[in-house]
Amino acid sequence: MGRARERIFSALALLSLVHCQRSAPATVEDVVLGGPRTLGFIELRGAIPAPNVGGGAPATSVVIVDDVPDPTDDASALGALGEDAAPNAIESERVAAADAGAPLTPEQPTGNEPARIVATPPAPWTVRALSPALARAIDDRGHRIALVGDAIVDETAGGRRVELAFDDQRCDLPFDTIAFDGDGAGYLVRRGRVFLKAPHQDTWERAAVCNNLLGNPWVYDASRGWRVLSRRGRSAEPAILSHSASGELASGWTAISGARSSTTHAVVDVDNSRVVLESGGHPLKIDVTLEVAGAILATASVPFQGITRTRTGVVVWREDTGGADVDLLFSTTIRGQYQRARVARDAGARAGEVLGVWAAPGGARVIVTRRGVELFEGTDVRAHAHSVARWSTPINTESGISVGWLSNGKLAVVTPNAWAVER
Repeated sequence: MGRARERIFSALALLSLVHCQRSAPATVEDVVLGGPRTLGFIELRGAIPAPNVGGGAPATSVVIVDDVPDPTDDASALGALGEDAAPNAIESERVAAADAGAPLTPEQPTGNEPARIVATPPAPWTVRALSPALARAIDDRGHRIALVGDAIVDETAGGRRVELAFDDQRCDLPFDTIAFDGDGAGYLVRRGRVFLKAPHQDTWERAAVCNNLLGNPWVYDASRGWRVLSRRGRSAEPAILSHSASGELASGWTAISGARSSTTHAVVDVDNSRVVLESGGHPLKIDVTLEVAGAILATASVPFQGITRTRTGVVVWREDTGGADVDLLFSTTIRGQYQRARVARDAGARAGEVLGVWAAPGGARVIVTRRGVELFEGTDVRAHAHSVARWSTPINTESGISVGWLSNGKLAVVTPNAWAVER
């Protein structure tokens, strides 16, 4: 641990000699978004551009990699959510039969690899077609929320509609998505422009932030406010932008630290720690508390495809060549220890390209593909997923999809064109 500290101090001393000697952290007045910029161990240079301005500030990074063990955090129990899961009038119901698929023959263990374990097939789900939307998500109440044009529609509450208010600034990022956390905070991107909703509020406030990063590149905390890892413009390098819990979101954003322009996916913690995919899908974890950063486990040379987050935990995933398996990294928290597991897929389901993998209670993993939904229930390191639902028409996008729980405790998947619910 002492040598690790010495390496950290040496790296920081070298940074001071390269950029200039200074005894206090540097702060620069941000003339665009307002407020000082607090510089961490990844340093930004130049003003933050307005949302409709291309380019961005180059970032000089000091990446400190050490073998300090990760802290372990206990996962909090997931409670039941309110409201029922009854479909409403805007649905055109088309119930599709779920394909169970034949399980694969368990493989014999080779070396230190654990044996493949076949789980009991779960019950099929109910699938219904929905009116097309740009994105859908399930909020903390268990309501199904849709992004339809420039409006938010609560499809569970009889189609109650809230219009989004734009200003003259436009983003050059054609991206749409919506997400909620367990406390009711909401994150929405329409045509690249970010809108945010604090818990216990019905209105969505326009933020001076643009984005097109996948995953969950945002977090809200009642005391610390908002954190958004944002790309601001098509060619701009992403940076973590923060805003206090009070004040208008149209200004007052502060740049905390930067990221490489090759970043595609991210999840963010309230202390600015994060897990990102960059440079073709390499998973990196930046732990601000321990002041360490580096590849998760021994995956520096393995490209992963996505990151998802639920209240149960964080999943970094990739589909193996040929689609027979899904390779997963899982932790109950962003900064926690990550465990690697491999989930085998039904032979009949492999034709469906994997769009995302989400964590559910009890060690379950929900795999959403272009063709349907696959589910593994259990905690085995070497597991088997079964097909539980089949979409009426294939999904054409990996964004705008959400996995969550309805008020009756049923697990559900919502997409821009359909939803699937546990029976």
